Amino acid sequence: MVRSEEGDTYLQVLRDKQYPFIQNILGLEIKVVDTVYPAGRISQWVAERLEELDYIKKGDKVLDYGCGCGFECIIAARMGAQVLGIDINPKAVEVTRTNSIVNGYGDSVKARVGDAFDAVRVGERFDVIIASLPWEDGEVKDNFD
Repeated sequence: MVRSEEGDTYLQVLRDKQYPFIQNILGLEIKVVDTVYPAGRISQWVAERLEELDYIKKGDKVLDYGCGCGFECIIAARMGAQVLGIDINPKAVEVTRTNSIVNGYGDSVKARVGDAFDAVRVGERFDVIIASLPWEDGEVKDNFD
């Protein structure tokens, strides 16, 4: 499989953006900083399906693996969940916390830096795990790849 032209174009748009910028999506105001992915088409699709199918219930514990800007964390919190977002990128964790507070879900969303599941503490359990990670086949060029 090779990198798609559409994917290359999208990554170039991200590289050329002036950071930080605000993304308004599904009624949320999401701040995006450099080296952190904005909520893209896949994230929006996942969020819409979660809400449409009423998949997350009030009180559920949700893990967002690779939380990025925190968009899906906030969607899950809006549905009544207690959410833990983890990301290998410290800037992503910081902006997830900020976006959660700005959108009124600071008490429902926690975020930790970690690689894979090392940010999950022994004994923590989750009802739902979300992971809509960015992906493209090809050579890694920078932090957006």
